[in-house]
Amino acid sequence: MDAKVADALHNLRVFEKTDVGFSEKTFDLMVKRGYITDKTAVQERELTGRLAGLLHKDAKRHAKSFVFMVTYDCNFRCPYCYEAGISGNGRHWTKRTFTKELVDRAYQAMSEIAPDNEKKNSIITLYGGEPFLKENVDIVTYIVKKGQELGYVFDAITNGHDLDCYTEVLSSGAMRHVQITLDGMKDMHDSRRFHYQTHKSFDKILSNIKLALDNGIMVGVRFNADANNFGEIKKLQDIFAETGFSDSKLFSFNTAMLSKENSDTKDTDIDYFSREKFNQMYAESGLTVPHQDYGVYDKVITALKNKTCIRFRSIFCGVQSGSYILDPYGDIYTCWDTVGKPEYVLGRYAPAVEFNDRVANWQGRNIANTPKCSCCKYALLCGGGCMAKALKYGGNFNASYCDGYDDIVNFAVNKAYNNAVKDKIFMI
Repeated sequence: MDAKVADALHNLRVFEKTDVGFSEKTFDLMVKRGYITDKTAVQERELTGRLAGLLHKDAKRHAKSFVFMVTYDCNFRCPYCYEAGISGNGRHWTKRTFTKELVDRAYQAMSEIAPDNEKKNSIITLYGGEPFLKENVDIVTYIVKKGQELGYVFDAITNGHDLDCYTEVLSSGAMRHVQITLDGMKDMHDSRRFHYQTHKSFDKILSNIKLALDNGIMVGVRFNADANNFGEIKKLQDIFAETGFSDSKLFSFNTAMLSKENSDTKDTDIDYFSREKFNQMYAESGLTVPHQDYGVYDKVITALKNKTCIRFRSIFCGVQSGSYILDPYGDIYTCWDTVGKPEYVLGRYAPAVEFNDRVANWQGRNIANTPKCSCCKYALLCGGGCMAKALKYGGNFNASYCDGYDDIVNFAVNKAYNNAVKDKIFMI
């Protein structure tokens, strides 16, 4: 838009077609798009609420997703990990691991929870703890073989340390994608994400990334950034270029922000970011590595490229439409930020599927019944924020979790606009 239109939108509250300082054609276009409206604020919220309900209903029609929490045990001692929050359960408690009987029961439970095959996602995610502990090769192999027979493929969230013990699984054709975290170059990474015995992990992980790629498995490397390790992002990029990882279509690299709100650990050497500071440093660094913006950049750049509307949503993620995590105790959770905490259990799948009333709370929430969201201009982009964090800091299912969303939008939209101009998607 030109300056006259921008000034009018910033400065006027009541718009008359004949006295706005820009053309009637532009006026009519803005009315058509809803930028200028004759609805009251109450009517706008009612319209947003109806749209939110429709979007939520549509999301619930999608396939249910399932995660196997193979074990709560882990061979790393990362200072910011959620496991610090469940350490009070005791060391023995975390050692529980899936058995073959429980695996069989988990697959049966999936059919009971989503009896229509079209309503089950064909991808099962393996999670932990650390799902690929070397001592768990037999049970993970059993999970994958049985799942493969039933038509499933697998993703995994893993630290990558013991992947070389899983050559049969990696070469089976059943593994689709693994997410592995590196927090910097060797010295930095090994000071934060270290094996409990060797206190090292970087070199072995790098080798295992190659192993996974060589087996045709997609590898997404995640970098957990704080103020101490931010400068390592570019160095890792260079390493990935030198190793040839960056040349592979199977390889991706992205960063996420470590925030104090996301950690259950009180005393660490992590220098946590604010969202504003993270985005500021990113912008000043000139980094091109994708970073955590909850999909805003992709939505905007896709809309610009395809000349379509931005995709709306009324929920933040799949926990509000049908996500189920099955753990080695027979419990069902919906969010991997809440596993191991009894107050977040949705029910049980062993010996039988039973749900409690928390399911309705998790799957009933959208921006329309979240008071702070119902009148927020970002609501249909944000979806109300992470429910686990909203519960942790807001205390109830009607709370929201903004996570600096205004700053995320500002950063992502400007990035999308600049890239659209640079790539000549449109001209200015």
